[in-house]
Amino acid sequence: MVTVLIRHRVKDYVAWRKVFDAFQEKGSPEGRLESTVAQVAGDENDVVIIDRWSDAATAKQWYFDHLRAAFKLAGVVENPTMEYLTVLED
Repeated sequence: MVTVLIRHRVKDYVAWRKVFDAFQEKGSPEGRLESTVAQVAGDENDVVIIDRWSDAATAKQWYFDHLRAAFKLAGVVENPTMEYLTVLED
């Protein structure tokens, strides 16, 4: 399993959220297990998405195929940072 952190600034969170929710209504892509949205405390336009995927290759391909158009439509104003993390078990 891999956790992906995506952080980006948006022009208007409310407008961004409408696009995000509409995208989510289409259904979860194959391999994505969970998705969470957060905001940086004190700045609602600094958005973090935390996705859990079955594997990194599937996540990377899906993001490559879909995110660019979605970010433009949603009012993302800076290139996102994306981190692919492996969660370590104790």
